[in-house]
Amino acid sequence: VKIINKYPSNINYTIKILRLSEVYLIAAEASYQTGSTAQALSYLNQVATKRDPAFTGYISAGPQLLEDILTERRKELAFEGHRYWDLVRNGRDVVRVNTNSNYPGNVPLTIATGNFRRILPIPQGELDANVNIKPQQNPGY
Repeated sequence: VKIINKYPSNINYTIKILRLSEVYLIAAEASYQTGSTAQALSYLNQVATKRDPAFTGYISAGPQLLEDILTERRKELAFEGHRYWDLVRNGRDVVRVNTNSNYPGNVPLTIATGNFRRILPIPQGELDANVNIKPQQNPGY
């Protein structure tokens, strides 16, 4: 049994918390996307070396730098609801690992970027409130 103690019970979770490490990781990804590799590495390493002072930092470039940024986001922001949106933003498939046969045979382990399930349906309440929206329902729903 794995227990996650990241969220103690005495915190009001209706408030969105934006931590400095998340801001640095956003800046690292934005710097990478705009071609500022040195700046991206600087932001990335500020987060990675703060968490683990023994770590000497990343020296990656090109596509590997983006992989390192996404890896740090996955580690730093674990269980905070960011991973799916990181995958969507970067055009990546959702891939689940089926250890110990966790999923029945009819559950897909990979949801490709083009799969209609990647875009949520327009809620029924919205469709009922405005009949002009109904023809615009996302495909597959």
